[in-house]
Amino acid sequence: MTLFSQYFLFFHSVAHYQSLRSIRLSARARSDSILGSAAGNLVLTLGARGVYLAGGIVPRHVALLEKSSFRYRFEDKGRYKIYMKKIPTRVVERSDTGLIRASGGLSVSI
Repeated sequence: MTLFSQYFLFFHSVAHYQSLRSIRLSARARSDSILGSAAGNLVLTLGARGVYLAGGIVPRHVALLEKSSFRYRFEDKGRYKIYMKKIPTRVVERSDTGLIRASGGLSVSI
């Protein structure tokens, strides 16, 4: 393998990696936007006074969520915008919260 072909393969793989990274970040931003819209719709439908995001990939990428349009899409509900600004959103970082709650329901008293 010549020196030229080694450099070509290196730069090609770097460009490919950067392209894939860009696609991943774009998909992540879109999913955060959709999540924000859906969470906002649920708040209006159910009359919730707060939203907790737990499980999945959200707790692992809090920094990306803060930079995304999640909160904008959450609050962007027309005439309810002022109401939506007051609703807090939190990320639960513990991965075992579901198990803790389930174990509490399984306890039996005799």
